[in-house]
Amino acid sequence: PSGREVEAGPALGCELIQAMIDDGDDDVDGQSGRKERAVGGDSLRRRRTTRLIKSLLDPPPPPNDGPPGGGAAADARDSPRLVDSLLDLLCPPPDAAAADGAGGGASHSSSYSRVLSLRLLRSLVDRSPSLLQSRLLRAPDGLNRLVDLLDPSASDEGLRNEAVLLATDLARTSGNSARLIIFSEGYDKALSIACDAEGGLGGGAAGLGVASDCVRLCLELTRHDGMGAEVLLGSGSMLE
Repeated sequence: PSGREVEAGPALGCELIQAMIDDGDDDVDGQSGRKERAVGGDSLRRRRTTRLIKSLLDPPPPPNDGPPGGGAAADARDSPRLVDSLLDLLCPPPDAAAADGAGGGASHSSSYSRVLSLRLLRSLVDRSPSLLQSRLLRAPDGLNRLVDLLDPSASDEGLRNEAVLLATDLARTSGNSARLIIFSEGYDKALSIACDAEGGLGGGAAGLGVASDCVRLCLELTRHDGMGAEVLLGSGSMLE
């Protein structure tokens, strides 16, 4: 297949899953005497979306009709889950990056597909925060890999800015995630991005928007307990 076909795969997969989630959220038209359906359908839509997300994040193992310890069930247990796959898309494992470089081919994933994967993770944390957080914590270096995207010197500022929004959502919905982001130098990274000459306070209206997102992330990190505020006030970036 061509490079474009290879690159289209992850992006199309993210778009398909996002469309499935959005379809479960679609509102019933409340006009022309259909308000009762809208009210009654609200609970149904929530249950349907919850079931869909649970099946995506934690699918049940298939029945094992083969010998013990083998067969399709064992393959399913060893196969990557959705969150693991999205993390690999965002932060390619070292062996995958080395293979891409040795082959002289395209990069492991396009910037567009990586942005879509971040937006999909935001949709999942918005609709099922506890389940998404548990999958992230169980994935190898799951949250640390996301925090690594908050690189003040990143060349792909669009991807980095989307990562700021995802980190904010994670910190808002979980004290454990907030503390892990703090311990991964989340404050220093967010404040460095906010003060960056091109992408932050010095970057005009767009830069002010990025800086505002970074400040919101810092506020969410301080919200769960006093430790977050103490770390923020002691951050080296606050003194510069």
